Amino acid sequence: MGELALYQSNGTGRVNVETYLSFISDVGFPIVVTFYLLYRIEAKLDGVIDSIQRLPQQLFEQLKQAE
Repeated sequence: MGELALYQSNGTGRVNVETYLSFISDVGFPIVVTFYLLYRIEAKLDGVIDSIQRLPQQLFEQLKQAE
């Protein structure tokens, strides 16, 4: 149940401090840091995935314009 506490937000999309402190006391600092970093990098990975998925179409369009 402690894992879910990290993803509970206060309605603004941000996790409140009490949630972090509770999670730290339950599982320890290294695990909390790991979850925090994974949470932050998730959005960046989504952006990379979107870019890679759009790449073939963009390359096709550029090659078509070069002709």
